Amino acid sequence: MLGFCLIMFFSSNISGQIPKNNFIKGLASFYQKEYQAAIMEFNKEIDIHPQYFRPYYYRGLSKFHLEDFRGAILDLTEAIKVSPGASEAYYYRGVSKFILKDDSGAMGDFNKAIELNPTHAESYFDRGILKLFSNQINSGCLDLSKAGELGHEKAYEIIKLYCK
Repeated sequence: MLGFCLIMFFSSNISGQIPKNNFIKGLASFYQKEYQAAIMEFNKEIDIHPQYFRPYYYRGLSKFHLEDFRGAILDLTEAIKVSPGASEAYYYRGVSKFILKDDSGAMGDFNKAIELNPTHAESYFDRGILKLFSNQINSGCLDLSKAGELGHEKAYEIIKLYCK
């Protein structure tokens, strides 16, 4: 898995340059679930190359996994500034906002994630759940149905419980 991720990173690096060892060390720590160590390495990489998307993104994800949702939002916002088309950054920022009860902000991020990647089942699922919590039952059920069509396994279970 880590090898595949490194290949994908090198082939999709936005600036076209190969990142330094700090990023590689951070990514290795991230996939070993050593999130504090990953954050330290991503900090070093950001100090050297603040124009790269992925160190901000993975530092944000590391903070997300450590349940530092405010910190995750800050880093994912920086990642979005560097790469505004990164649907996954909008998605995780939306989840973080949802957890912190910023429903409006979460909705905006889920909408943008879906606009950028209309086949991301998780974005439809989480937006559907948010809509159910916001008493937008019909619209939420439509999102859950779309999530199910895109392969989200739990979507149909939620539909059975909350949708007519």
